[in-house]
Amino acid sequence: MQMDQSAPGPRRSRVPASRWRIDERTRVKITAVLAAGAILGVGGTHTLAYWTHQSHASATITTADFPAP
Repeated sequence: MQMDQSAPGPRRSRVPASRWRIDERTRVKITAVLAAGAILGVGGTHTLAYWTHQSHASATITTADFPAP
């Protein structure tokens, strides 16, 4: 089955490149937020790994016998 070449394809709206331009101040803010997120993510992952590190404790529990009065 061949496709009809004259059929129109899906319409795509084109956004002008000037609309995506970001001024320097906004770019710095975005970079700072992303850097803070990366630092918090790595720190949180490290903390969680440290907390879930398995360590075993052992104890000996003894009971005493008391004579009945």
